[in-house]
Amino acid sequence: MIEKTILVAITDLFFYTKVRDALRQPEYRLEKARTQQDIVNKALSVNPGAILFNMNDLTLDAFQALEKLQADPRLKGIPTLAFANHEEVDTWNRVKALGVTKVVSRNEFSARTKDLVEEVLAAKPQPSLSGATSNEKSMKRSRLHGQHARLGATFEDITGWEIPAHYGDVTAEHRAVRQAVGIADLSHRGKLRVTGEDRVKWLQSVISNDILSLQPGQGRYSSLLTHKGKMLTYFRVYMQTESVMLEDVGEIGEITFQTLRKFLLYGTKAKMENCAESWGLLLISGPKAPHVMQSAFGVDVTDLKPVDFVTAQIGGHHALVLRTEETGETDIEVLLPTDSLLTAWTSAMQVGNKLGMRAIGSHAREALRIEAGLPEAGPDLNEEIVPPEANLEEKAFSLNKGCYPGQEVVARMDTYGNVRRKLVGLVLKDTGVPPHGAKLYNGNREVGWISSAVRSPQLNKTIAFGFPLRDFSKPGTELAVEFESGRHPAVVQTLPFYTKH
Repeated sequence: MIEKTILVAITDLFFYTKVRDALRQPEYRLEKARTQQDIVNKALSVNPGAILFNMNDLTLDAFQALEKLQADPRLKGIPTLAFANHEEVDTWNRVKALGVTKVVSRNEFSARTKDLVEEVLAAKPQPSLSGATSNEKSMKRSRLHGQHARLGATFEDITGWEIPAHYGDVTAEHRAVRQAVGIADLSHRGKLRVTGEDRVKWLQSVISNDILSLQPGQGRYSSLLTHKGKMLTYFRVYMQTESVMLEDVGEIGEITFQTLRKFLLYGTKAKMENCAESWGLLLISGPKAPHVMQSAFGVDVTDLKPVDFVTAQIGGHHALVLRTEETGETDIEVLLPTDSLLTAWTSAMQVGNKLGMRAIGSHAREALRIEAGLPEAGPDLNEEIVPPEANLEEKAFSLNKGCYPGQEVVARMDTYGNVRRKLVGLVLKDTGVPPHGAKLYNGNREVGWISSAVRSPQLNKTIAFGFPLRDFSKPGTELAVEFESGRHPAVVQTLPFYTKH
């Protein structure tokens, strides 16, 4: 057995102990570095297989140490693993620019120390940023990336994550969800956990919906608004006994986490944990989804109402089994620590393969959600929109809970009925798919824009979400969409486009 030396440039006792305990095996030998010069000297003398850095360690300037390693041709090829506070974007960017092999959050490092070290040891030395694009350097991957690749996935970049766009046949993926069952990896979704004595009181004061009445096992949609009532983000809130989980509805990265941080004032007894990388998320959708959940995990979801959840033990870890709304079919999500993600995926696939299950990429999911009339944060719900304009009454905001940012604007709209525009469905008569932001016209008058559009496998037509002025939002209204150097006829249609029979 070849012994691997790991140079630990971490003076924080908690994290050093984590490393020591995780690597307490015959094949590993630890060398501890306590100063910048110590790092360089030991890197030269012991020929480490990898070097570990805590970028938030105030007693050790890890940035200067990394710069020295990069400047020395004898040392720059040593694989490096760094961790930092997840919210410190500048720190992460600086680390990546210095050619670190892998950078993770403190929480992920603590939870996955051994796995991360092994990933770094197996990785080829990374070129400096001058030899690679920033996109190549910063791309995040789900723990299931290998499974997706083996299934023939074509990947795309969504908010810095490399996720499956499709597995070769978008129509077949779509059909599986409508007729049998599909499974999708949503681990790139924004997820965060709020704990502390003031967690509910604090959230109640800043988000747009009323969560005081929620009991453990219940969920609710909500949003964060600007003081002008515009939508910053849109998410689901899940009430647990000792914490509150939030899951973004849409692929918007860390917007919810970063926005909420600004409201977390000193003295508030609440703490936020960014779970984007430490927790995974699976979506199991279709008429046969309840069968998969029962057979694979022993969880009965038949009586579960939308946005409510039950807990389960999956792969030896605590998991939340959530009834959600993503495709218009029976949608079940499994939210669990990433260490159990592969176990959950494999168990579901073993059961689902007998039922016609297919892995589902983002292209099929997009068609499914638009057919189901479900707007999401990012393309549809953003700072152009006030919640009543998106038909979110009685879903994402409360008129009775008291003050929160943007509440006066929303209440005034309700009182006076002066919503300026409305989210509508549109069916195009031509086959082209308009891009986000394509303009809507009534005659020569510009009256709104397209927020999402897709070619629907269900309807064999191009369908879209649009935000025309209120006077042009009635079903049957004829409009035109401007794209590809022309205007294409479209008709307003009642949402959703598709309803499960």
